[in-house]
Amino acid sequence: MSNGHPQPLDFGNLCEKYLGYIRDRQQSAGWRHDKALVIKAQFNEWYQLPLDSITSNLIEQHLIDRSKRAGNFAANRDLKILKAIMSFAVKPGNEWIPKNPCSGVEKLPEDKMVKRLPSLEYFQKVYAVSNPLEQKLLDLLFTTSARISEILDLRVRDDMGDCIILRTRKHKGGALREDKIRLTTMGRQALDWLREKMLNPIPDSYLFINPRTQTRFHRMPKRMRKLCRKANVPYFGFHQIRALSASIMADANVPLPEIQSRLRHARATTTDWYLKAIGHDRPMSQMVLDQALNFNDNSMKNQEFNGNEGENRENVQNGTTRNTTKAIENTGRIDKRA
Repeated sequence: MSNGHPQPLDFGNLCEKYLGYIRDRQQSAGWRHDKALVIKAQFNEWYQLPLDSITSNLIEQHLIDRSKRAGNFAANRDLKILKAIMSFAVKPGNEWIPKNPCSGVEKLPEDKMVKRLPSLEYFQKVYAVSNPLEQKLLDLLFTTSARISEILDLRVRDDMGDCIILRTRKHKGGALREDKIRLTTMGRQALDWLREKMLNPIPDSYLFINPRTQTRFHRMPKRMRKLCRKANVPYFGFHQIRALSASIMADANVPLPEIQSRLRHARATTTDWYLKAIGHDRPMSQMVLDQALNFNDNSMKNQEFNGNEGENRENVQNGTTRNTTKAIENTGRIDKRA
């Protein structure tokens, strides 16, 4: 017992306290859900163990066993979550154990491989078999280069006409950060469709509502797997759409600072690393992303944007919103029969 706090009886009790703690600190619902799933699936056998019986040796053995079953990446994810739980146990004011048993436990080596991106053709095939709500989700993911959690968190009040507000905690410190992202034509059309489908929209209404439960979507963990299977293409996830978007911008010679702004990275070095990880070692935005969604003609050679690369690059660098908007309006549209 320390500082008036009763010592947790077991590891399961500590996990409950930790999940309540991160909920109170307003970590994203999706991330909390993922942590809870990992804790339940991977540490269920530890729930009845006293905290002082969870030693570095036990953790090391778990990593080895987990690596054999699912690989080093999965093992390291378990370690990251376990470190957070045990750090909570030893933080001032708790001190349920004298020392974090994860201290000194090192991550397993992970091979640094180039991320496997879906081709634009595969993305288009998935789009073609998607229902209208899924298509609007794909529109926004692709043209904003956003994370799935940021799109599912969109509310009516985040629609600012030519821009939307995206929120993230994916940065050092974890505080909520808002970013204003300019919409493409396709993005604007997707938001208009979503708002037209709402019965009684109020500022706090979520834009993506599950039609079956009439509640917001927190996650869609199996959606892309089902769509890829239906489209008969290799599986890719929501985050790989963000990477595909960045790859297309890099291919179109969009300046690195603009790609950084679109991805909302705090530092250009992060964007540079991201592009290298997906196979680009050099540094479009609204214009190119919308043109890439021209499913009637995949070639951008015939589009106005690529008619004069030097002039287009200068327009992007100068932030010529008027010219960009005009070019967007002149591009092709998605084949709605898809």
